[in-house]
Amino acid sequence: RRCVQETGYQRRVHGEREGFIIEALEDIERGEPVYDSYGKKCNSRFFLNYGFIVLNNDGNEVALKVSFDKSDPLLQRKEQMMQESPKDKIFRVMSSVEENNVLEFFAYLRFVELRDQNKLVYLYGVYEANTNSEEREGYKPQKTPPVSIENETDMLKKVKQLCTEQIDRYQTTLEEDIELLKKPDLTENQRNCVLLRQGEKEILHFFVQMVDLVLPLLSQPLKVVRKQIIQPKYQQYTEYINLSLIHI
Repeated sequence: RRCVQETGYQRRVHGEREGFIIEALEDIERGEPVYDSYGKKCNSRFFLNYGFIVLNNDGNEVALKVSFDKSDPLLQRKEQMMQESPKDKIFRVMSSVEENNVLEFFAYLRFVELRDQNKLVYLYGVYEANTNSEEREGYKPQKTPPVSIENETDMLKKVKQLCTEQIDRYQTTLEEDIELLKKPDLTENQRNCVLLRQGEKEILHFFVQMVDLVLPLLSQPLKVVRKQIIQPKYQQYTEYINLSLIHI
């Protein structure tokens, strides 16, 4: 049994049929099973589009909204940098600090939470130095690197706040959902709905745990941090620690 990735294939859109066609790039024997992949998707998409849920799905996402603080004294300056009015932005994050959407979520929050005017001027100076004047379309907050211990602390606290607020919106806890799934009389749709929100909650708890573990490191000397992060409990967050905390 081979999947289409092993045989080699290509997809192309077919306008008249209002769909797409998969074409094999090598001969396949008559009657030989051929499999395609749904790809890496969140359970919300699987459930909505296909009617099923994938257990232990590492493609799960949860939506978090980031808003600018209207009382921010640097808001006008940030607006000038972006060349547009600050708007709410939705990030669909996954339980991995290596995913690009998570990295952009952190970066955007750094910019939103930044209250140091000198650091703001520094960021725009770096942006100008790396962009031709003809190509400048405004500073991109989702590209903001770590700039200071204070800002990284504020960013992480905001991550926890957003996740905690989202957790509190659910009518059940993660522990209650786990117990609920043990019931044998749930319908398939009921079970899928519980699994769907369970996956979202697991992501939110992932980030709450991350902040609780990582935040204390910000007040530690670098030598101490390097020794601590070899512990297993930091393994899921090592990439963030190495790329962010170590280089501030």
